[in-house]
Amino acid sequence: MTIGVRELHQSMIDVRNARRKIVEALVSGQKHFNEELTTLRKRATEFQLGIGRNDKHKLQFESGESIEVFPSYLGQIHKDLVFLKEGNPNLSVFFQWLSEEDPSFEEEVEGAFQNLSSNRYDVLISDRDGTLEPYSPFYATAIQSIYSAWTLYQFGAAQKREVVLLTSGPLKDLGIVDVNVDLKGTLTYAGSKARQVLTRTNRLVEMSLPPEQAKVLHTFETELKRLLTQEENRKFTLTGSGLQQKYGELAIARNTTPPIFSESESETFKAEVVALVQKVDASGKILDLHDTGSDLEILLRTQQQKAGFSKGDGLQWINETLELQLEEASGLLIAGDTLSDVPMLAKAKELNPHTRILFKTTEEKLAQKVQSIDPQAGIVSSEDALLAVLHKLSN
Repeated sequence: MTIGVRELHQSMIDVRNARRKIVEALVSGQKHFNEELTTLRKRATEFQLGIGRNDKHKLQFESGESIEVFPSYLGQIHKDLVFLKEGNPNLSVFFQWLSEEDPSFEEEVEGAFQNLSSNRYDVLISDRDGTLEPYSPFYATAIQSIYSAWTLYQFGAAQKREVVLLTSGPLKDLGIVDVNVDLKGTLTYAGSKARQVLTRTNRLVEMSLPPEQAKVLHTFETELKRLLTQEENRKFTLTGSGLQQKYGELAIARNTTPPIFSESESETFKAEVVALVQKVDASGKILDLHDTGSDLEILLRTQQQKAGFSKGDGLQWINETLELQLEEASGLLIAGDTLSDVPMLAKAKELNPHTRILFKTTEEKLAQKVQSIDPQAGIVSSEDALLAVLHKLSN
């Protein structure tokens, strides 16, 4: 099935707007959202969705280029429709349905829940993509699902808990505030590893950047954009995260999850970006490059010229700047899914020894690294399982 990128964008904007209205209605206790349900059903029909499908969609760009992607982001529409069935959404019934689809789901969720259930949590700090939402091969389509937003609301605002989404992605300009559908004022968004924050009271808080570093980063951005105009490199701007201009950081996709480019293509492009970093910052004192496997992150080093700014640094900064007082939290829960989340886990444990961890991974080495920080961490293999654990903990 071939889909035009412009058509896909507009469809997902419609889906986002419908989801936002439904979440708002659910929070206010209303169950009348027939128009929005019609929008979701229409999009589901257009894209011929069914949960568990492994067929690919071909995305056609205006330039004439096309790529094949797994439409996991579209499968979320089907799950939302199941969750909203008969206008009586119920998370327990929904997660039970998921367990019927996957016999191992319930056992996995229960195991993680038992590991974490002895604590009473008053703060949740979580990554977003790959943790609460499945990775999307095209960031503009990574729209938060209704059942995910409702799980966070039930865990957080409904129980008067503090919830912070701390992501490597940008805050705005096609950032987390554009792809999430949570009700405004119910949680805090921390983009660019928490260097740019939108609080629950809609206050924008930004970390100051040293002028010299900002100038070098701007020069690198100009050179990177020139590199991306080359025909063989354009495709990296069209998939996954694409080119993301974050606050104090840049990121460019070199593949997607699951990968759609060959290893040789991806590695060749990475080598070009590494060479560009060395050219722009010959001293190696300002820029740092971090490879997530799917993205290349070009970071400003800290003032101590350590490796680039991490989520651990970001957590420390927002704790001080927003006066979260994580050291005094009676129950602090941290959630993530990749190696880049580990500094956040470690910093949280340093701030508060009672920190517990809920983590999504299928990689044994990464799970062991997480368990070295919290031996009784809850480990799950999917975003849905992680949300199901949060649901059980919210009760």
